[in-house]
Amino acid sequence: MTTLALERNPVAHATWAIPASGTRNPGCGRWLATRFVRCIDDKASKEVQYWMPEDERPEKIGHYRGVIDLRIDRAQVGNAKVFRTWGWSVALIVSEDIKAALGAAKITGARFEEV
Repeated sequence: MTTLALERNPVAHATWAIPASGTRNPGCGRWLATRFVRCIDDKASKEVQYWMPEDERPEKIGHYRGVIDLRIDRAQVGNAKVFRTWGWSVALIVSEDIKAALGAAKITGARFEEV
């Protein structure tokens, strides 16, 4: 059986650490990002598509339907270190220092791309 406990994470007050017990890997868990930043750079990204009224998904109108080669406007990010992009929550963005800390701790399972 796996149990779940939520613990507030101090990383920019934007994540919850979700440790999982009962797994074969002690210390295993996930981050849940709760901060969304409107920072996608439409012009620098290769292609962006938006949900439109004709898509008949009124709750998604104005949000991104697809983003190819995502790029962000760093000026919009401010001091955020871990966040998801507003309108396109597929991407989890982490700062370089968080990436380095994950590497130093030998955390595996993540793939990083410059955005």
